[in-house]
Amino acid sequence: MEMSETLAGARSSGPNDIVAVASGAGDFNTLIAAAKAAGLVGVLQSDGPLTVFAPTDAAFAKLPKGTVETLLKPENKKALVEILTYHVVPGKLEAADVLKKKTLDTANGERAKIAMINGKPTIAGANIVATDVEASNGVIHVIDAVMIPEQRDIVDVAVSTGKFKTLAAALGAADLVSTLKGKGPFTVLAPNDAAFAKLPAGTVEMLLLPENKGKLKEILLAHVVP
Repeated sequence: MEMSETLAGARSSGPNDIVAVASGAGDFNTLIAAAKAAGLVGVLQSDGPLTVFAPTDAAFAKLPKGTVETLLKPENKKALVEILTYHVVPGKLEAADVLKKKTLDTANGERAKIAMINGKPTIAGANIVATDVEASNGVIHVIDAVMIPEQRDIVDVAVSTGKFKTLAAALGAADLVSTLKGKGPFTVLAPNDAAFAKLPAGTVEMLLLPENKGKLKEILLAHVVP
């Protein structure tokens, strides 16, 4: 209740966007610092509307020692952006809307699971401890933990886009799926379905035949940089 009252006071004066509301509350200093380091303040001040699941300073403090400091370094900006955008959902969703969902599509492309655990609402395992904090460009729901996106491998990412179906089929035919699901790291120069379609008619079908597995594997590995 104290958290909700603090936020209510914050949204009653001054600029009313998500950044201003969170800054005024005094409990989201780490989140604001992270948003600045990630270059996302402008996004959170945009017209939106946006729904933000905001971890408190106490939530960030639960992370392993040194994690926040590491993420705030310029060289880790990409990882920080991925984490922060996992806390943002395009559109305005009040608590009642959130609880009707099983998952939410976040701004980083990942889905966050909504569940009731011990009678309490959670998102991606974090407890939602305060809801429906209004801002001029959306709404804030307060959470007690930092949500970390699931780590997806190259194959999962390619399949999820829907643009690499032929590549996925070729990887399966060449027995390379497990290789690219390995630790890596790998850089893959990935031809999309349109690229495969440019090959002479029948080429893909021929390469997918079991007797051409060796040649297919050779071609695909030429697109992978260890």
